[in-house]
Amino acid sequence: MPMPTLTEDGPLSLEGRGYPPVPKLPGFHSNQENARPRPQNLRFVNGIPGNYGDVRTRPQSAPVARGRGAKAPQAAAPAPVAGSRPGTAATSRVPAWLAFDRQVLRYYAFFKEAVTESPSEEWRLRKCTIMYYLEDGTLQVSEPKVDNSGIPQGTFLRRHRVAKPDGGFMTFQDLVIGTTISMYSRSFSIAGCDGFTREFLEAQGENPAANLAFPEDPYVAKKAQREAATQQRRGMTETSQTFFSVGMKNQSFFRNDRKVLRFFATWDDTGSLFGDRRAFIVHYYLSDDTVEILEVAQRNSGRDAFPLLLHRMRLPKHLYEVGVRPMSASARAKARHQYYHFMDLRIGSTVRVYGRDLLLHDCDEFTQNWYLSNIRGLSVADFAALPVPTAKASRAEPQVPPRDAFTIGSDEDTIANCVSLVPKQPLRDMHHFIANEGKVMRFTARFADLPPAYRLHSPADAERNFVVSFFLVDGSLQIFEPPQRNSGVIGGKFLERSAVYKPGAGRHKYSAADFGVGAIIVASGRAFRMVEADEYTLHHMEEHPETFPQANAKAVLQKLREQFASAEKVDELRAQLIRSDAEGLGDVAAAQVPQILTDAGATKSLSTQEAVTLARVLGGRGEGYEFPATELLSALAQG
Repeated sequence: MPMPTLTEDGPLSLEGRGYPPVPKLPGFHSNQENARPRPQNLRFVNGIPGNYGDVRTRPQSAPVARGRGAKAPQAAAPAPVAGSRPGTAATSRVPAWLAFDRQVLRYYAFFKEAVTESPSEEWRLRKCTIMYYLEDGTLQVSEPKVDNSGIPQGTFLRRHRVAKPDGGFMTFQDLVIGTTISMYSRSFSIAGCDGFTREFLEAQGENPAANLAFPEDPYVAKKAQREAATQQRRGMTETSQTFFSVGMKNQSFFRNDRKVLRFFATWDDTGSLFGDRRAFIVHYYLSDDTVEILEVAQRNSGRDAFPLLLHRMRLPKHLYEVGVRPMSASARAKARHQYYHFMDLRIGSTVRVYGRDLLLHDCDEFTQNWYLSNIRGLSVADFAALPVPTAKASRAEPQVPPRDAFTIGSDEDTIANCVSLVPKQPLRDMHHFIANEGKVMRFTARFADLPPAYRLHSPADAERNFVVSFFLVDGSLQIFEPPQRNSGVIGGKFLERSAVYKPGAGRHKYSAADFGVGAIIVASGRAFRMVEADEYTLHHMEEHPETFPQANAKAVLQKLREQFASAEKVDELRAQLIRSDAEGLGDVAAAQVPQILTDAGATKSLSTQEAVTLARVLGGRGEGYEFPATELLSALAQG
């Protein structure tokens, strides 16, 4: 078998030369198209199937013009669907359920129902509405509800396709105005249709008739004649007929129905055993002059959630004067004085409810407006709310034991055990915790010789150095003593991290404001004087002048400038600076500044921390924060 030759278009086929077809092996294929392609009709556009027919009979598309200036081909306009809504375009391939979606024809019809058990009427006219759904050809008949008709109304015939007596199903062509159709042995007379239905029928080429009037119901006509005769005989207007038809006694009910006056009251029962103040709401119904009293629920009060103090009834003023229900005009006027009336309810008045005196101290906006519009002689000042003390439970406050040397644990745990029977974990200020987490103030300290309570035991104690760490996150304190060779004292941890309380201050702990260079604290029965501070601590104090006023550089300079405002004072300060500089270097240590200022005649000397802050502002560096004396004089001269 000869092998196919290769060309520019690929391997040549041998089928046209009389050779058997080449099997579909890897590397071999045929360039000839299938002579009989399989037809398919599985095309959907937007969920709608399209009938495109066989691909062999599909019309060839027009050639597309190419090049500059060529025009695009124009698409053919879709053909309108018969029966579509006027003004809407649809294609012939759109199904009915989509073309007529939400399009309903509405007809107005009626039928006569025989009444055999009533002597006043022979038949009854029942109006209904026929709904025809174009999408699926279904019908629905509903009867509008009429109040006090005594007839179960609503859906008369459920939506479905209705079969005609002669076969087939009923369509909208069978619904003609002025004709009678039969559905399930009941005849419906079509009297009219709505505007959409008429417009649809005209688009279909039909000419619907004009809407007809419904026949008159004999029973309804006789009832209207009787009411008209009664009205003419009594000579009453249509407005007053409603009140007098039901009686004079019910005029107040119709006029004031659903009108309720609301007052806020308080019952002071503190004079009795275990009594307190309780809040109530008083409702006065204007329709029948009844009173309802509800208690305002208080949380954790131990009472019912929504109790009812007095159910809706007429509230008597005096129990022994209450008699039978008055019927005459004089008895009705007397009853007004026996029962509480809206004229008796005022802001500041007291309502006695079966032995309980309720003080009316406020009302809502509707009550105020009703009184101002119906009662003369009242003003807005008459409805000013009265101050009523709030009801507070009389319970003893928990007594926290005083803190002494034998107290174990923190104050937070102790207070939690005293407040509740079951101890709870004390709450933590998370904002303070997040803002101060990892921030520690460190100082170098020594024992302070403060006789007689904190006198040094030996001269060697004066040379002992300590590192005091104050943790800002929880206000705890830790003291560590670095080991020194040949000191005779074993160094290490002097005080475990814990809260330290001020001596003689009860439960007041040391805070960050109590620390600074030169400050003295008492811990574990010993007094410590802060000698130095690290750079982080000094920077933190200067950034928070509201907590550390001694680290406010502007305040310290202003304090000096007020005391050395005159030239004589500045000269005296210069002389003291020269005397203190025995070596003639011109440098001043921060520790010497308070004494120099005192010798120069300053009325308010600086503290050690203020002197350190002043030295840092003037450029002091090194051990003791030494700075040139000229910088101090220059700063005072600038002020």
